[in-house]
Amino acid sequence: YTDTSDENLWRAVELASTERGAKYEAGI
Repeated sequence: YTDTSDENLWRAVELASTERGAKYEAGI
């Protein structure tokens, strides 16, 4: 069983967290 909408949401959150972390490390 897989909920595609749930998976997409988690992926979006993970991507946002990674991007925010990268900007933080870069000092942006």
